[in-house]
Amino acid sequence: MGDDPGRARLVAGADERLRERIKELGCLYAVARIAQTQDLGLEPMLVAIVRTLPQGWQHPDDLWVSLQLDGHEYGTRKSGPTLQQHIQVESEVRGTLAVGYPEDRTQGPGPQFLTEEEQLLERLAIEVATIVERQEKRERQRLFEARMQQQDRLNVLGELTAGIAHELNTPLGNVLGYAELLMAGEVDKERRDDLQRIIDSALTGREVVKRLMYFSCEMPSQFRMQDLNGVVAGVLRLLHRQVEKARLVLRTDLSK
Repeated sequence: MGDDPGRARLVAGADERLRERIKELGCLYAVARIAQTQDLGLEPMLVAIVRTLPQGWQHPDDLWVSLQLDGHEYGTRKSGPTLQQHIQVESEVRGTLAVGYPEDRTQGPGPQFLTEEEQLLERLAIEVATIVERQEKRERQRLFEARMQQQDRLNVLGELTAGIAHELNTPLGNVLGYAELLMAGEVDKERRDDLQRIIDSALTGREVVKRLMYFSCEMPSQFRMQDLNGVVAGVLRLLHRQVEKARLVLRTDLSK
């Protein structure tokens, strides 16, 4: 009978340790559940983890949690007894995961932090790093797929535009050629004006096709020097008849 108090203390201690292990496992399980929520973004995941962590410690009501990642902090870091682990993503330290108790908290019997809690924080920091890595890979994959879809659309548009350009350029070229041929032998002013309108319209059609071809393709990956004076001169040639009809005077002052 004399051993009963000692045995009772042993049983009580074992029960307490078992309860703590259950809390720690529950915390790990809750974080794992958050990690599997694919429709959440990284930031909501980190916020949910910070709110979940206290349940794995001896005194969850007093525990503060601070998760710092790439200069952003989730939770609030305070002074007082602290445990801390680095968050290392692909061999790079990107932040810290810390827990602690306020300085003014009255400490009860026993250590502030159990050895198992230190191990728990280490496992949680690894889990957070895994979540960050996985989410960043998903984002890179999403961006890659979006670029591929855009490229596919551009390829289809380019093929369609090339066909349209071929179908349009041939008759436009014929119209332009015959109109210029007729213009060369025409002396009647009214007919010459009509032919010039046909020529201007054909040139405008060609320009529209060129622009359509340009915008259906990706921008060139390399920049090239351009003669801007020549570009301006080409545009002015296209506008010559319209400017003349509007009785406008264009003056240019281009650098040499």
